[in-house]
Amino acid sequence: MRTNVLAYHLLLCSLLAGCGGADPNGDSASVSAALDSTGETANDSALMLATTSGTEAAASSNEAGIMAAAQAKTFWQPSTCVSATQTNNVVSYKLTDCTGPYGLVHVTGTVVVTYTVNAAGIHADAVSTGLLVNGATMNLNSHADYTVTGSAKKLIVSTQGSGTGAFGNAITRAGSYTLTWDDASQCGALDGAWSTTIGSDTWSTSITNYAQCKAHCPSSGTLSHTGGISHVTVTVTFDGSADAKWSTSRGRSGTIALFCSP
Repeated sequence: MRTNVLAYHLLLCSLLAGCGGADPNGDSASVSAALDSTGETANDSALMLATTSGTEAAASSNEAGIMAAAQAKTFWQPSTCVSATQTNNVVSYKLTDCTGPYGLVHVTGTVVVTYTVNAAGIHADAVSTGLLVNGATMNLNSHADYTVTGSAKKLIVSTQGSGTGAFGNAITRAGSYTLTWDDASQCGALDGAWSTTIGSDTWSTSITNYAQCKAHCPSSGTLSHTGGISHVTVTVTFDGSADAKWSTSRGRSGTIALFCSP
């Protein structure tokens, strides 16, 4: 696991390794569903920060678009993997197997972002269909308010979308989250809640008090995923160690090794 990923994005990548070979009919299937739901939100938030970061000095909506497009080849690597076409305040990003900031890898597809600037800050509306990210497929429609105070960045996002997660679960989700990230300390935090539909089952997913600094394991955080026919609850907790703990309301529990350093 690379240690320069966005704080919360460790959640998806680290847990993937711990759930391989899960029983598809048992609680482990609920754990994989929780990870796919959270992974889609993690990817969504990383994309939103990647397309808004650096636009805070824009004095107009068109200028925000110009700034965002100009930085695309810095944010995405190799620089030849991305083209950013800007028309007024709209930027269309075409990505081909890109590696992005905040843990984004193997990103392929088109994302169209519309920027608006007013006294409250930068607003970004992002739309994409069939975007490939980190082993998942995403259709997204997300709306972000982006502000910066000193070195601290904040995104408040409402999102809805669908897709297939890295574990193969076809999901639909809708909800909101708040991401804060400090460039000076290289620490971030994520809190959010959203609904997830998998097949005919509806789940409620939330992540609270999740915090992590660059090159260290998550220092805190709780992931909760409740629903399905049996209304099982899956809980994953982080405590700064290299192992996350998971448990379910059926009484099963375990640990998952994280690719990080305490």
